[in-house]
Amino acid sequence: MRRSGKSELMKVFSTAVARRVPINHVTVGRCISYLRDAFIFYEARRYDIKGKKRVGTQAKHYACDSGMRYAVLGTRDMDWGRMHENAVFLELMGRGYETYVGKLYQKEVDFVAKRGSELVYIQVSDDVSSESTLERELAPLLSVRDAFPKVLIARTRHEPYTREGVLVLDLARWLLGGQAACIDSLAVEGGGLQAIRVVEFQNGRFRLYRACAFS
Repeated sequence: MRRSGKSELMKVFSTAVARRVPINHVTVGRCISYLRDAFIFYEARRYDIKGKKRVGTQAKHYACDSGMRYAVLGTRDMDWGRMHENAVFLELMGRGYETYVGKLYQKEVDFVAKRGSELVYIQVSDDVSSESTLERELAPLLSVRDAFPKVLIARTRHEPYTREGVLVLDLARWLLGGQAACIDSLAVEGGGLQAIRVVEFQNGRFRLYRACAFS
């Protein structure tokens, strides 16, 4: 999903200042930590994809129940992309993943999910039926140059498929624990050799297989 680089803490602080509420960033940070301690919000720390390390600044937060947003806003400003992102974060936690927000230069990958030796890059969206939206959502994943699985989860309402090596899954099917195995054939520079890459999703796990064959 596309979003600004301003941290959530600064957004809250700026809103309070604009409304002339006497507050400072220390108070906002303390309130957010209290909400985390009460498990009302969960923290997702940043992960430097290039350096393969966690970053301690500008963490994001996700609600334990997205119904809280509906209780406050009702049907106004129903940002389904963010609602889906919140749902995917909670589901990843439930499946035992350590979940981070990926950062690669100026791009952001919604989630870097780690479980043991397993690592997967995940982008979340609502409607990717238009080519421009699909390309925008794929761009952060395609900028990652390692061999770990890359997945776009969206409300596609149809069977899984691959696009430039990225496995595209329907949100509802993924939440219900469906299975998918997609084959992506990659032509290697120079001609005759092709790399056959299989991305499999089964029982809540992502796996990447690679084999080579002469054409």
